[in-house]
Amino acid sequence: MSLLHPNLEGVTLQYGTAGFRTKAEELDHVMFRMGQLAVLRSKKTKSTIGVMVTASHNPEEDNGVKLVDPLGEMLASAWEEYATQLANAEENQLTVILEKIIQEEKIEMHIGAFVVVGRDTRTLDISWSMVLEADPQISCESPNLAEIAQVVNQLRGGKAAGICGIRGELLQAGGKAVLALQANFASIWETGIIPIDWKTRLIVPIWKRKGDHLDCSNYRGITLLSVPDKALAKVVLIRICDHLLTYQPPE
Repeated sequence: MSLLHPNLEGVTLQYGTAGFRTKAEELDHVMFRMGQLAVLRSKKTKSTIGVMVTASHNPEEDNGVKLVDPLGEMLASAWEEYATQLANAEENQLTVILEKIIQEEKIEMHIGAFVVVGRDTRTLDISWSMVLEADPQISCESPNLAEIAQVVNQLRGGKAAGICGIRGELLQAGGKAVLALQANFASIWETGIIPIDWKTRLIVPIWKRKGDHLDCSNYRGITLLSVPDKALAKVVLIRICDHLLTYQPPE
């Protein structure tokens, strides 16, 4: 994602009392990187951190950005230095610096982060607030009917059912079957428990059409999977793929 917001050669920035202040054209990569730093600061403090796009009293061609600590205080001095390092880092050093911050500050990365973005109505401020939020998390909401209908329509017909006995054609008929599937998905999302029939793989031996029927080596096994379980996996896969295609540019 950072490749979409490259550092500018020959430009050195310093985080000061007012954060970063410079020409607007020099701040795109800074906005992206301050979003990353705000996430780390939030995890460190276990509090909400503010990112202020500050331009209201500046000429149109100027702009700025600053981070605000939980009680409205200025950013801690050590973190001002982190901000300066990130803003001036070469692309291949960005991950190294972020990992260094995580280690030095002993940040627990499993903790959630909360960041609030403040801006005015300038066009650049609006677009930069989108840069700060440019790589949102993949949706963790329970699958909706549209998502379920999409994957059900993609199921191949004429396939044997898994141990649960549910075939793709039943789900493709729609109606109560799809509503029941959505209810099951919602239950799985809430409890984290997948029905045992959905997780059970049924291995069926198939004769290779040659050799002695009594010789086991003349058989191959096929695994019958639960169709609802495959549909659930497909919903998750589509979410991940859509996210990567939108927010992660190809190398």
